[in-house]
Amino acid sequence: MNTNKSNSPRFNKRRRRVVSRAIISSVSALLLLFSSLSSAGAASEKKSPSVTYAPESPTTINGVPETSDSGGRITPMLNYKVSTTYNASTGYPVQYFKLIATATHDNRNSAGLFKLGLKIEQSTSQGSEFSGNIEFSGEVKVAIFAGIQSKVGYSVKETRSYNEAVGWNGTMDCPAYKYCTFDAFYEGVASGGTVVEKWYSDSLGGYYTNSYPVNVKVHPTALKINSRSTTSP
Repeated sequence: MNTNKSNSPRFNKRRRRVVSRAIISSVSALLLLFSSLSSAGAASEKKSPSVTYAPESPTTINGVPETSDSGGRITPMLNYKVSTTYNASTGYPVQYFKLIATATHDNRNSAGLFKLGLKIEQSTSQGSEFSGNIEFSGEVKVAIFAGIQSKVGYSVKETRSYNEAVGWNGTMDCPAYKYCTFDAFYEGVASGGTVVEKWYSDSLGGYYTNSYPVNVKVHPTALKINSRSTTSP
C-alpha cells in the first residue's frame, strides 16, 4: 500500500491553499507599497502655475453684443444723407482694455521667490465698445475710426482677430507667502465726441445736420499688449 501522504488528494488540496494565501499576501504587500509611493510622490509634487484664456468678446453697442438687437435709432424717412463725420473731442490710450490671458501661482506655502511666467499660445477674438443714441452702421464706424485717427495720430480698428496675441510672453516675481496673478491685456483707445450726419431734404429745399454724442473704445491697428501683476495674502 502507498502511504506517501504528499501524493494524497487531501495533502495536495492543503498545499494549494497555502500557496494561494502566500500569493495573495505578496500581491497585497506590493499594492500597499505602490500606494505608499504614489502618495509620497503626490505630497512632494510642487504646484505648477495655472493659465486661463479670456473668452471671445464681440463688439458691443450700448453694452449689448452687436449680433443681437442693439436698440439703434430708427432713421426717419428723409431724401438722402450727404455725409457722416466724427468730431473727436478726446482720444487716449486704455492700458488694460481687453483681457487676453491670466496666469496664477499659489506661493503662500513657500519661503522662496517664484518666477511666474506667461506665454500666450492661443487668443480669442476681441471686439470694440460703442455707446450712443445712433445706429452704428458701417458708414458711422468708418467715420469714427477716421476721426479717432485724426485725433491720436495713428490708425485704429474694430476687432482683434483670433490668435493675434500668440507668441507674447512675460514674467513677474511672485514673493514668498503670496498668491500671485499675472494678466495680459490688449491696449485700446478711448474716445468721446460727436457724430454729425448731414442730410438733404427736398421738402425743406436744403441741408440740415443731426448730431449724436458717442463714446467708443477701439483697438489700435498696431498690436500692443500690457501686463499687470497683483499679489494677495
